[in-house]
Amino acid sequence: MTICFFGNYIDDYPRVRVLREGFKQNSVEVLECHTRERGFKKYFKLYNQHKKIKGKLKVIFLSRISRKKNLLFALQVFKKYRCDHEEKVNFDIYGTLEDKTYWAECQYFISSAKMDVEIMYKGAIEPKNIPKILC
Repeated sequence: MTICFFGNYIDDYPRVRVLREGFKQNSVEVLECHTRERGFKKYFKLYNQHKKIKGKLKVIFLSRISRKKNLLFALQVFKKYRCDHEEKVNFDIYGTLEDKTYWAECQYFISSAKMDVEIMYKGAIEPKNIPKILC
């Protein structure tokens, strides 16, 4: 199995470190599409790193649904990725709906983007169940 950490996350944040090390200890290949760039530069950098991933792709967004966590950006990058690649893709979203207005914006984008992909909102998840969704 291969997992990709994607985004503008803090690389040495304890939760990120624990997840990365746990995956590696369990023979999971960990790829990273990561930048701490600010502004528009970060989008190009993340996209260029992201487009190098090939094969069947299962995307999991695992965070609360709020503007700060930027699900809409992930969906926009994903739409561009779909235009450049042919493989089957699933995009599962897990998290509490903290900002219902922002979630409505994400839903509108999903319905209007015309992506050949299965995007599913799976709801909130208990931390103890995270390994199950990643396998």
